[in-house]
Amino acid sequence: MNGKVYCITSMKGGVGKTEVSLNLAAAIKKKTGKSVVVVDFDIPYGGVSQALAVDKDVTLTDWIKTNRIITKELSRSLVIETKWGFDIIPGVSSVYDISEITSETIKRIIGQLREFYDFVVIDSGVDFSEITKTALLNADKIIIVTTPSNVSVWNNHQYKEDLLTLGVDPVKVNLFLNQVPKKKQMDINIEKVIEIYEKSGVPIRTVGIAYYDDSIRKYRNKRQMIYIQKRKSDFAKAIDEILEEFGVTIMYGQDHKEPLFGSLKRLFGVAR
Repeated sequence: MNGKVYCITSMKGGVGKTEVSLNLAAAIKKKTGKSVVVVDFDIPYGGVSQALAVDKDVTLTDWIKTNRIITKELSRSLVIETKWGFDIIPGVSSVYDISEITSETIKRIIGQLREFYDFVVIDSGVDFSEITKTALLNADKIIIVTTPSNVSVWNNHQYKEDLLTLGVDPVKVNLFLNQVPKKKQMDINIEKVIEIYEKSGVPIRTVGIAYYDDSIRKYRNKRQMIYIQKRKSDFAKAIDEILEEFGVTIMYGQDHKEPLFGSLKRLFGVAR
């Protein structure tokens, strides 16, 4: 197996990076039926296990310290199964484990997960550490999550430029615009934000746009997945847009959705 690796990242906290990671995994599993794992590379504390309120019975530490050959059977003891059908690997057990993490270790773990899963979703750190850079360089697709706030927009725009300087192929880098205010509450031009990423510096594609929706927080506090519980929500539709943009093949009989211009139509009342 040679699974696809999607790295969800941002250079601004609080933008919904982990929420995008988890709901993307749930969407892939629901729509394709294929194997999916979410691995938390947001070192040292992470947020994946905390968001799902699951005990860290196994963590990334177990993968770091397991130097022997990992078989498919053994790998099942090194992940946590979720009720949505995808697996997770929480972040490290202790901050003291960080010293054992090298670029080669991260590269090895990603390679092993590619062998065992059809899709690997990485929830990256909000930093430019060797761990994060290695994850980015070994991903097939990268999604930068930003909100429309000036700090988030410009921090992530610079991040995008730095990724390309690092040697990341710009074709792999994509933008997800999250927590967009409702039209009547807007004090920012969303088309202008998209234009910044598409025309300033090396252009990247926008793969999803989601309104601010407080029900996301409410579902998360109930340890539920908005993609599953509220399929017609704007956030769920934006996640579906990622699947379409990435060419993820859905199972026969699954519902289809509006393309990206549908997001813009919902935002502005007209197609782009």
